[in-house]
Amino acid sequence: MSTQELLTFLFNAISLGFITIASIDFGTRLVVAYKQVSIALDSPLTNPQQPSGQLPLTAKPEELGQLPDPWLLPLQDKGRIVPSTNLAQREQKHLRLLPPAKTINVSNPDLKDLLRGVDLNKLKLRQARKIAKALGIAQKVNGRDQKLAFLVSQIKIKLQQAKAEIVEVVSQELIAC
Repeated sequence: MSTQELLTFLFNAISLGFITIASIDFGTRLVVAYKQVSIALDSPLTNPQQPSGQLPLTAKPEELGQLPDPWLLPLQDKGRIVPSTNLAQREQKHLRLLPPAKTINVSNPDLKDLLRGVDLNKLKLRQARKIAKALGIAQKVNGRDQKLAFLVSQIKIKLQQAKAEIVEVVSQELIAC
């Protein structure tokens, strides 16, 4: 007998044993339930589970008056009653758990935000494309994407031009003063 046949035999034996035990348990519980029902139908007063006193067959519901509509009731706010006409005029109370977050416009990021902490010699293609977009550098020429080295060189040229323009404006302002 091979190992596979042995395992199959053991699995069948265990499952057949489980089904047999479950069937026997179901049958015994069914017989016990049938005996309890037959005893209860024959003599309800001799059943030890029921109390000896007679219980009323139907309970009479208490009559309640017309309940008010909860949407029309005035609100209570810390001990004082707020009339329902002021509901639309009330300010909603918001709990501030954290200070307001600093937001960066993702759709059109500022050039300062893009260049913060960036080494131009170690730029990756995605970062270079974002900076090139902010500087107005074309990322495609004749329908083909520009390579990383070309984008980095164009970014460096644009930044040097921008620095030269800033120096000219500052020097003209100093001369004018």
